[in-house]
Amino acid sequence: MDTQTTGECLGWPTHRSFCGPNAWPIVFPRLTKEEANHLISTLETPIARYIGAETWLQTPAVDMVKQRLGREKTTAEIAADILSVSDGAPAAEGASSLQRSQIILLVARMFTVTDPFQRTTIPQAVLGTLSQLVLALDQSRLIPSIPAHYELREARLFHRIACYQTLECMALSRPYTWQPDSSRMQGAQSYQRPCLQALRAFAVEAFDEVFADKLMVELGKSAPQTVAINR
Repeated sequence: MDTQTTGECLGWPTHRSFCGPNAWPIVFPRLTKEEANHLISTLETPIARYIGAETWLQTPAVDMVKQRLGREKTTAEIAADILSVSDGAPAAEGASSLQRSQIILLVARMFTVTDPFQRTTIPQAVLGTLSQLVLALDQSRLIPSIPAHYELREARLFHRIACYQTLECMALSRPYTWQPDSSRMQGAQSYQRPCLQALRAFAVEAFDEVFADKLMVELGKSAPQTVAINR
């Protein structure tokens, strides 16, 4: 067996972030100083956001962040929020503070990979798409919580989704351009159907069929469209 290309090995680069003590309760890794500083430096810069049908919309990151963290916030306040969830910042204390810091981290992580022209790594790309999905599941009330508060069945579902989205990002990535690679996308089709079937089967068993159908819709919405990978 080729141990370098099995699904388990391919999913490891991202899934290792959620292993051991971070498995349950689920703990998202903090932003690195580089990630935080880059995001802060580009808050006012229009970025390309994919909205479907091969259409991109130019929107400043700060406007999209305000939709999640509060429209009344200033750019300086948002920058302070981002720094509060980066390496070296004091840990949040208390349930309400933890809830707030986790939301800030999810929003920040989602926007670290919003710009298709910015090169990233597989783990960074997957953490970004996972954050987008987690926020969507909360907004749709499918899983109205942050990962740190997930029940066991929700955590088990999260781990399966993390592995699937890692493989999906790998199938789309190219080293020198942000456009999707058709050959890799075709290769992704070989595992996409069985992976989605397995995810849906678990969702039906752990939740119910209605939940599973809604989850499939949200998975489709959060699927990565383009990923520019540094290798």
